[in-house]
Amino acid sequence: MMAILVVKKLSELMLEAARSSSELNVESDTLKQNRGKLAEVQIGKSGGFAGRIGARGSHWLTLLLLMLCNFVVSAFEPDFVIPLENVTIAQGRDATFTCVVNNLGGHRVAWIKADAKAILAIHEHVITNNDRLTVQHNDYNTWTLNIRSVKMEDSGKYMCQVNTDPMKMQTATLEVVIPPDIINEETSGDLMVPEGGAAKLVCRARGHPKPRITWRREDGREIIARHAGHQKTKAPSVEGEMLTLSKVTRSEMGAYMCIASNGVPPSVSKRMKLQVHFHPLVQVPNQLVGAPVLTDVTLICNVEASPKAINYWQRENGEMIIAGDRYALTEKEHNMYSMEMVLHIKRLQSSDFGGYKCISKNSIGDTEGTIRLYEMERPGRKQMRDDEINEVTRHEVENRHKENRHEEGSRNQNGRLYKDRTQEPELGSSADSTRAPAPAQGTMQLIKTFILALLVLLATTATAEAVAPTTTTTTKTTTKTTTTAAATMLLYTKGAARQKDTKETNLRLELNGAGDAEHEYCERSATTARIGWSMQGLGARTPATK
Repeated sequence: MMAILVVKKLSELMLEAARSSSELNVESDTLKQNRGKLAEVQIGKSGGFAGRIGARGSHWLTLLLLMLCNFVVSAFEPDFVIPLENVTIAQGRDATFTCVVNNLGGHRVAWIKADAKAILAIHEHVITNNDRLTVQHNDYNTWTLNIRSVKMEDSGKYMCQVNTDPMKMQTATLEVVIPPDIINEETSGDLMVPEGGAAKLVCRARGHPKPRITWRREDGREIIARHAGHQKTKAPSVEGEMLTLSKVTRSEMGAYMCIASNGVPPSVSKRMKLQVHFHPLVQVPNQLVGAPVLTDVTLICNVEASPKAINYWQRENGEMIIAGDRYALTEKEHNMYSMEMVLHIKRLQSSDFGGYKCISKNSIGDTEGTIRLYEMERPGRKQMRDDEINEVTRHEVENRHKENRHEEGSRNQNGRLYKDRTQEPELGSSADSTRAPAPAQGTMQLIKTFILALLVLLATTATAEAVAPTTTTTTKTTTKTTTTAAATMLLYTKGAARQKDTKETNLRLELNGAGDAEHEYCERSATTARIGWSMQGLGARTPATK
């Protein structure tokens, strides 16, 4: 290095001497001495030039040496290998700048905060009073500046400088970014408005760069914006710090999301709940419900209310229905303001049929819906009842037909209507169950009558034998008495037979109809008449024999 400086200095002296001799054409003793010294200079160990040089030769030699010195000096000056790169980093992280310099030689590398004109470090020593800054050198050509946990005040231009003449440097920018953060003190919370009113939602955020605010609905539905002239627009998202909703309806009730982002992850959001107040509304899908006994049935009411309502069921008489073994009460929520009331009744009874009320109440008002539950016939049971009705109708027709035939068969030749004695006692009574059948009673009565007549006849015969010697008048009297007794027995026999025939006729009327009963009556009347005449003839002959 020192050799290069000596050569450079000598070249400058030779150039100055040559200029003086050409312009003034004067040689002084000093120039001669210097020129002699220059001529005697030997370059290299073996010597490249020797001997004395004249004035003309010294001029060209000076120019050659000057060019050689400039080339050597320029070839060994410091130089930057790669440019200094810009750094963008989030607040709180570490930033690093790297400077690569060749041929530094005896020069030094310095780090400077350009915008603040403050020296941070020289070579491997930190000058500034900041414990977050450090510098490193890899003992070759790389110098590094480290900044730990960067802050916003660390952002700006940084310079890597070499103290050459003139000075050499390169710069880069440090950008400190901050993720978005929502300012809760300046942001709206949950909001309540009446239906038809207006709502304003505000969301503010900080960060670097400045965050962008986007509004969305949590359920994914579109946001409705109403303008003057009854115009409205729908969009999935809205930009801006303030969201204005006018003439809100219950369908706009829900959660709205305020999303802040600036390209620095992560993005942040805040949830705001918008409630719209209105009077309860009850809708009944089926106001008339039918079900058979001993089956299960479900009654449903749809309710819309905000704020949240108290819902319950009542019977039409005001009795509140409580959940139990036979009653199950459930509520199924569809959204913030709509729900479904369900009443499930198990094993229906006759007392369950009637009116039911679903009632909804909130702080604004109350309303109710009515459902009437009626009994339905089972498909199989209805067919059985129809068959029973048809069977009863058929029996009634047959009984009436039998009664008509009974009345027609109970008339005699004179047109007299006989009373049906078999119907006098009530059916199923104890007297009727112990009494013998009508034909058997008639036969027994006929036998008793015949025995009684026979006893009377024997008694009359014995009396006649006892008074045999009497006069003719007595005989006539006895004959009259016997005839009278025989006539009495005949009448009694006829009466018994007639009574028997009447009972048998009534029985026949019930079993075989009027025609058969009349024929039977005629036959039995003829038989009775023959028996009577036979008994009368027997009584008339008995005295004659005696």
